[in-house]
Amino acid sequence: MRLLHLSLAAFCLLLAVPSAFAAGYYGGGAYADAELDLRYESNLSRSSESADIEEDMITALSAGAGYMKPLNDKSQLLISAYLAHERFAEFKDLNNVSANSAIVYTIQPNKGYNSPFYRLSANLSWWDYNRSQIRDSYILRTGAGMTKRLGQQWIMNLDYHFQRRMSEAEVFDTDRHELRAQLIYAYSPEISLFANYDLHVGEVVSTATPTPAIRSAASSIAPDDVFTTGIGPGCTNRRCAYRLDAVGHFFETGMEMELNQLLSLSLSGRYFVVDGDGVAAYRGWLYRAGLYMQF
Repeated sequence: MRLLHLSLAAFCLLLAVPSAFAAGYYGGGAYADAELDLRYESNLSRSSESADIEEDMITALSAGAGYMKPLNDKSQLLISAYLAHERFAEFKDLNNVSANSAIVYTIQPNKGYNSPFYRLSANLSWWDYNRSQIRDSYILRTGAGMTKRLGQQWIMNLDYHFQRRMSEAEVFDTDRHELRAQLIYAYSPEISLFANYDLHVGEVVSTATPTPAIRSAASSIAPDDVFTTGIGPGCTNRRCAYRLDAVGHFFETGMEMELNQLLSLSLSGRYFVVDGDGVAAYRGWLYRAGLYMQF
């Protein structure tokens, strides 16, 4: 979501200072921010079978700091680091803490009201789960993107990311390519609306009761007792996490409202459908409300 916050902030500067986006957006110096999220996920287990689908409410808190360094009148470098905690209302084995560090290089080769911005990014995060060691991970994300103004009230973001997850268990070792198209509309100086479409191509992990189709399609499988306690050894009488190749489509709409100079509120809804190779597709909804504060 922080990319969205930066995009929305940049858009406000575009509207306010049309001929000097770079000067405003590239304002150098340190900053700190914090975010409190409340989420509902309708298919937390990422399963296609109704008997295996689980839902939950998640509370997430993150805080961190960054430093923006203008390199010249066309480019800047952003370095940031964050700590976060997620708490699950029912499935407490999934409670986790994480740390994240990122670097983003942004450049506007040609100055001008409608000239695009380009960015390169690298992000490394560490995740530690309460009682699900198979999910403990290091995640590396690299990406490239573009931001362009479309008329007086619209801005477009296009991004590509490659994600490599390195986990305690082989089943959660995944590679994935991600494409995102985002439109932001300034409804008023205080309210922005956005719509995202994401395409994910690569490996995903689902937790379900194994079937012959799952066993045949999965490239890796392991016992996973976070949703219900298993019986017996292996995956014979319990739910298991399994990894497979898939294509995912994600559709999201939402709004962000500036409450004052430091605080903003965001609301969004996201629908996803992920079609796994050799198994039925799984679907779900994610609803989110967040408070974002920058110091």
